[in-house]
Amino acid sequence: MNNLHQLDALQLVDALRQRLVNFSLEDNFVRDKQLEEICQKIWEGNSEQGGLLSELWVEGAFPAKSSESCLKDLVSQGLFNSELTEQLDKTAAVPSGRALYQHQYEAITTVHNYKKTLEKPAMVVTAGTGSGKTESFLLPALNHLFSQQSNKEQKGVKCLILYPMNALVNDQVGRLYDWLKGQDKVTLFHFTSETPEDEARANKDKLPVFDKCRMRTRQQARGLENGQRIPDILITNYSMLEYMLCRPQDNVFFGNNLQTVILDEAHLYSGTLAAEMTFLLRRLYQRCQVDANHILQIATSATIGDSNTDKLKEFIATLFTKKQSLIEVIQGQHDRIKFPSAIPPNHNITIDNLLEKHWLTEPTLSYENAETQFVESKSQCESLNEDVKCLTAHSINLANSEYKSAKFLYKTLIYAPLLQQLEQCLWDSKTITLTDLARKLWQSVEKKAIQATIILLRLGAVAREHVTDYPLIPHKIHLLTRASDGFVVCLNKNCTGEHKLTPLGSVIAGYHETCPYCQSATLSLLRCADCGEWILAGLDARPITNAEQRNQSGEWIILAGLDEMATLRPITNAEQRNQKGAIQYFSL
Repeated sequence: MNNLHQLDALQLVDALRQRLVNFSLEDNFVRDKQLEEICQKIWEGNSEQGGLLSELWVEGAFPAKSSESCLKDLVSQGLFNSELTEQLDKTAAVPSGRALYQHQYEAITTVHNYKKTLEKPAMVVTAGTGSGKTESFLLPALNHLFSQQSNKEQKGVKCLILYPMNALVNDQVGRLYDWLKGQDKVTLFHFTSETPEDEARANKDKLPVFDKCRMRTRQQARGLENGQRIPDILITNYSMLEYMLCRPQDNVFFGNNLQTVILDEAHLYSGTLAAEMTFLLRRLYQRCQVDANHILQIATSATIGDSNTDKLKEFIATLFTKKQSLIEVIQGQHDRIKFPSAIPPNHNITIDNLLEKHWLTEPTLSYENAETQFVESKSQCESLNEDVKCLTAHSINLANSEYKSAKFLYKTLIYAPLLQQLEQCLWDSKTITLTDLARKLWQSVEKKAIQATIILLRLGAVAREHVTDYPLIPHKIHLLTRASDGFVVCLNKNCTGEHKLTPLGSVIAGYHETCPYCQSATLSLLRCADCGEWILAGLDARPITNAEQRNQSGEWIILAGLDEMATLRPITNAEQRNQKGAIQYFSL
């Protein structure tokens, strides 16, 4: 049985850093152990001094604002189809009693408001990643489809969902398929370059046989296999749509039945691509002989738009060829936990006191039989019961937490002033460096302060009241990686910098003509790719003599103890060159 525990993002960062450093040391092998240790320390260190990982950024990942309505409520108000509600509840896609996010509710009601009008809106939904954007277009689109009577005189698909790339198509089509399984009132078809032409090809490719709501092959979707009708929903990417508009065999997909066009990840359509998409959609409407103002159009994105909704409306109106008066903008809002009044600890909170605790020694969540569960641990709860006293004087009966560490931490740390301050910092700043976060919490950026901040983030990420809830301090960790910038070595043996390479001065990441510590001359550090021996390189201004060698550019070079110039490599992906483009190598 698999027993997978929750991912600790901060531990993952440490593991990633170590893996990158190990890889770089293997790829840039040097025989000198002193130099190897220096390279390791620099690559593990601060990004501003040559570290391979950037400073960590912390972003508050607060949940989307919830509405007070669920699908059952919308059904009773005549705003949502009852048959679709039962289908979504049966497949556990959207439980009928679960409250919708505010932007999902607004998307459904906005489309419903245009139900009796010939002209339909172009709706753009902006909401953060993981906040239910997919539901904000699928729910109103499916509600529209399930509420209609079939008309045999109309031709083509009813709903077109476009994605910018196949990876997004593959991910979302699986979700929609899971939603619609077990019924055939609304059907879908996934059309990309990977979709098999006929049943023989599908069998050869070992494509699974789908439920009756999903078509398997192009021929089946065209109505040429198994007596199928044209699908209601066509899911594809814009490149495939352009091919389909050019091919006679795909004419069956385009007709006056088209009622809905959806663009997910609309922020990717910018510049020239936005213009191409605009003209592609106009070709689509012309082929289907429909008016763009009569089509329900929906665009969603996590990043498109800003506070200036007028500019966003203008962009969407142009993209969809729609009257600007028909553009509706729905912006997802974030919500936060309502903290009770803080209960400080009996003694002042100190960094050392926080660091000396053991805190979490066991996982708090497990994943078994496709279900996430709290881990019960009486010993860990008893240990945490002592540890949290340095953060808050509030205490609970351990039995009330059922000896589940995550639940215990939530019930106690919600009163901790330092955790409340941490949540306020993330709410105000949205995204902040780990160093700045430590400065705000501890008025210090020393290593201990950063370690203490990491402990608070870990505790906040673990603490939750219910297994499916957001944690007490929901957040994301961001970082960047890079290759080595190469090194120079200070020639002053009395250099005041760190990372000394005996008998010389400091090893410094990047290219510097003079040492940033003592302003002495520097030379580039290179190594032999065959034996791992290191040498220094620079440009020498001495006159050329018969004993010296010339390279192809007429520049002279000196090689010290190395027969083949081709084996010399800088300890970086980028080589150091002079102004004429020639690499120069010099001995000590």
